[in-house]
Amino acid sequence: MVPQRSGSSLLSARSDPNSSTSTQPVGKADSRIRIRADGFVGPGDPETITAGAFGLKRSAGTITGTVMFSIVGDSGRSTEVVTATYNGDATFNASAAVPKTVTVR
Repeated sequence: MVPQRSGSSLLSARSDPNSSTSTQPVGKADSRIRIRADGFVGPGDPETITAGAFGLKRSAGTITGTVMFSIVGDSGRSTEVVTATYNGDATFNASAAVPKTVTVR
């Protein structure tokens, strides 16, 4: 069998001439992460930020791992930028969320 390129993963196949089966390792499934944050908060008010990581292939199983948040505020402005990254696991690739801007008023 000839190795084939599919997406960004190199697939290779081995076959046993005495068997009707072959093995073909495949790469990890892609993941996505989304941030939910209050669009506006008052100074000193608590802010609720959540993130959800999910696999793009349902058949790949349950996603596990860690999500890390980063909140950067500009002292000259009344906004914060929230980012989140998922570290990946044995089945899913790591991913980063689209940053979310929160206005402090």
